[in-house]
Parts: sequence; C-alpha cells; structure tokens
Amino acid sequence: MIGTPLLARLVMAAAITAPAPVTAHADARRPATAADWPESGSFLRYDYDPATGKFEASTKGTYEITGIHPDLFQPVGTAHVKGNVTNHATGDFRCAFGLFRITYRTADGNLLPTMKYYRNCKGKTALTFEFSYPNVHRLEVKACTDGKRPEGTRPSLHCVESGGWKVLYVSYP
Repeated sequence: MIGTPLLARLVMAAAITAPAPVTAHADARRPATAADWPESGSFLRYDYDPATGKFEASTKGTYEITGIHPDLFQPVGTAHVKGNVTNHATGDFRCAFGLFRITYRTADGNLLPTMKYYRNCKGKTALTFEFSYPNVHRLEVKACTDGKRPEGTRPSLHCVESGGWKVLYVSYP
C-alpha cells in the first residue's frame, strides 16, 4: 500500500510534468476578451515582393464598428471602412488589391464569410474606397498584387489565400 506522502508526491509530479491542454483554435496573438478588440482604429498593410525587394501594394485606412448590442451572446455591428489602395509598381502591368474578409451573422444565427475587394491597376497612384457592411462578426484586411487582367476580374486564388491577413475586429461572447 502506498503511503499518503508518497501518493501526494506522485500526484504533484504528474501535475507538473503533464502537458498543457491544447485548444482547437489556439492563437497566441488572440486577445482574451472582446474588450481587447477595438471597435475602431486604423490599418496599414503592405504586399512585399522579395524578388524585387520592393513593396508592390498597400492598403490603409480606418474602420469603425457601430450599433453593437452588448446583450447578445455574440454581438454584431455595422462595419464602416474607408481608405485607399496604392499600386506602388511602375507601369500598368500589375494590379494592387485591397481585400477585406468579412464574416457576418445571418438572421438565423449562422456565420457566413464574404469578401470585398478594391482593385487599382494604375502605377504609383492611390484609389480611395468606402463601404459599410451590417451584422459583422469578424473583419480582416490584406494587400496583394496580381497580374493585370480584364476589368471586374476577382483577385487570383494565390492573392487571396497566400497569407498576410490581419484581423481588425472580432466579436467574442
């Protein structure tokens, strides 16, 4: 039979050496509470091309989330965003994109993703934009460059999925 002091030491040793629990979506940069995600602010994102050693595109501006109902389990609000997309490339052979990934809440409570993008194909110029989107749960931004394609063409999958997204706002319970 194991004595009480020995049993206590074994339990303590197991607790000290046990690995920390892992959550499904662990993110060391994620704020702990909703108060840590500001309801307004500014953003600046660049697309850097290591081949040329230059910044190809930038997206900058401000955002504000209004109309948040604090009594909801996962409160949503209307996102108001304005800013500009600058194409830093010389010539008109590449297009700069300012991309916004928006997750919104539907009337039945589901969260669905959508994307807004602004395209600027004129070298060394800035294109201004402004939009509002209701029932926003999450708002992200990024800048990227793509080869010039016909007007109205969406950014390529590489441009959208290549990383570089910055979370501006998330509504947490």
